[in-house]
Amino acid sequence: MTAQEKAKCGLWLLREATLNYLATRPEGATASEVRKALGLDLDSDAEGKHKYYLFWGLQNLLAKEDKVEGRDNLLFLVSQPEAKA
Repeated sequence: MTAQEKAKCGLWLLREATLNYLATRPEGATASEVRKALGLDLDSDAEGKHKYYLFWGLQNLLAKEDKVEGRDNLLFLVSQPEAKA
């Protein structure tokens, strides 16, 4: 498996873990709650910067894909439209 394939697999796993967690929280969850539940509450660099960039990027990706929305400082899973027969 190439480095790019590994990165795509890792991103897919992070997306799925986030969506699965939010599916168990219909009342929504804060970004902090999601990060902690998934073990993504990372240590910052020596200057205290970049602590949440990984999750911030993931959150923005999921919002762009219309999978997650933010309201009142909470993240919610966007319900998917019913498949048409």
